[in-house]
Amino acid sequence: LFFSLLLLFVTILAPYSVLLIRGKSMPMQCLFLRERTATEDCITVLAEAFRSSFPAIQNFLTTIAEPTSRLALLHEYRITRFSLGTAVSANISAAEVIKFLDNYVYFFCDESLVEKRKRVCAFVETYMSRYNLARIVIDEEQTSVVCKDASTAKALLEDRVVRSLCAHPPKASRTEACSFLLRSRAAARPVAERCVALGFPLQQQYDYERDMSIRSINIMLKTQTKPRPYQIDAVDAAVSDGFLRSGCIVLPCGAGKTLVGIMLLCKVKKPTLILCAGSVSVEQWKNQILEFSTLGCSLGNDENRSSSGSGTASGRQRTRIEGVARISCLTAKQKDDITDDTDIVLTTYNMLVTAHKAQARYHAEHCKVAVDTQRKRGRRSNPKERLFQPYGLLIMDEVHVMPAETYKESLGFINAKGVIGLTATYVREDAKIRDLFHLVGPKLFDVSWETLASSGYLANVTCVEILTPLTRQFSLEYMERSSSDSTGAHRRIPLLVMLAAANPNKMLCVMELIRRHLAESSKILVFCDHIALLKEYSKVLNAPVICGETPHRERLMIFSDFQSTSKVNVICISRVGDVTVNLP
Repeated sequence: LFFSLLLLFVTILAPYSVLLIRGKSMPMQCLFLRERTATEDCITVLAEAFRSSFPAIQNFLTTIAEPTSRLALLHEYRITRFSLGTAVSANISAAEVIKFLDNYVYFFCDESLVEKRKRVCAFVETYMSRYNLARIVIDEEQTSVVCKDASTAKALLEDRVVRSLCAHPPKASRTEACSFLLRSRAAARPVAERCVALGFPLQQQYDYERDMSIRSINIMLKTQTKPRPYQIDAVDAAVSDGFLRSGCIVLPCGAGKTLVGIMLLCKVKKPTLILCAGSVSVEQWKNQILEFSTLGCSLGNDENRSSSGSGTASGRQRTRIEGVARISCLTAKQKDDITDDTDIVLTTYNMLVTAHKAQARYHAEHCKVAVDTQRKRGRRSNPKERLFQPYGLLIMDEVHVMPAETYKESLGFINAKGVIGLTATYVREDAKIRDLFHLVGPKLFDVSWETLASSGYLANVTCVEILTPLTRQFSLEYMERSSSDSTGAHRRIPLLVMLAAANPNKMLCVMELIRRHLAESSKILVFCDHIALLKEYSKVLNAPVICGETPHRERLMIFSDFQSTSKVNVICISRVGDVTVNLP
């Protein structure tokens, strides 16, 4: 009994006792800190999510640290140089971060931990001070690096790579200016990458209100479109005082990332390129832009329509037709013309790579031989050739795929002045997620699924794991295959995985679960990574299958029937459904 009471005191009453001993009035502490600046270049923070003080500090903590684990009672975060860059982009100072740690970290100010506190403070102050020193400003026809002082500009210009990308490379030893021009907009990305390596991460800003080099477009949210508070906060994190800060916005699945992108479109009002993960996503973006905004309708026309009955079916149809004419989709199956009147271009990452390779081949061929003028005039324009025209805004959906080597090179040829990345999974299996810092920008906004679910914006999820034993034949086969000699072990792994995945007991369990949920009129998705097994499920369940082989039109028909009719209640889907599929 004594030890039980002691444990209760330590876990629940200890924070209060610390405050009473100190005799100070301060917030209830709920954080533990482990300093790893020397070994891992980070600081680990454990948060007691069950404390009453935690909800009030969660947003601030998420801004200055990267969440790595969010269990029911305990959350784990890492304060890194990249997360501190996110804090700077949110206008948080080093003093505010240190004060936050003083208030909420257990024993952080104790005399016995003075050296530890000094190292943590030095880590925070060093990296946050560097993020404030320089930024890339894109204004009109020029792109420049604006530094806080002349010494920072001098330090950057001493680097050979940065100096080679300047418009007029000055002598580094004699420069006294606080800014310098870059050769072109395309030079911004390699300069940003180089500056990260030098320890001077750059923040990219686009002065869209003063930019007259790119035309403005007529787009605004429809009056019936009502964004949620967190969506407004996400847009405000990227746009303020006529400047667009490039970076990433992280929202959970189903939280309305597409609407956030449309809201940014309506704020910046510049021609925009939107990169999507697949052709289905392109179609969904197009439909939602037309649903939530009035694209292509001037203010005067809107007023006239409101007075003449724009709410009628014919008025809505006319508005939609005008909007469709200003959107060009470029996918493997659909290649709309990109004209001077095109306001929004929707395409996929794969099409971006294809267009980049085609453009590179075209320029290589025409550098060697002169092109006959008449033949050039008679040649039909390819929509992919205009994909790399100037844009005011680039929106990258599912931006976590961008660090892949396949896409990084093509990204450098996009001529966009402001870049926003949208994702629900700010993580990769490799370490390249941090490349987004110089490819796109810092993380501008992040809200957890738990926060939105507790506020009623997302449905609560019940996650159940069911363990199914292997059948006797499958078990014997599995043991025989796994216990054989080590030669060709890597070849056996796919077979062992397939034996476990195709376990008949598991398939029977899936069928029983589907039977129960169909009795409750539920809509069901059956995910499976193995295509052969997926097709077997499709036969057994008499359900349509969607995988990489499924034609685009057939996918759209299946999704439509699944969402709006009772004809399709079960879909068997492969990993093509992992991203950008708007299903309930």
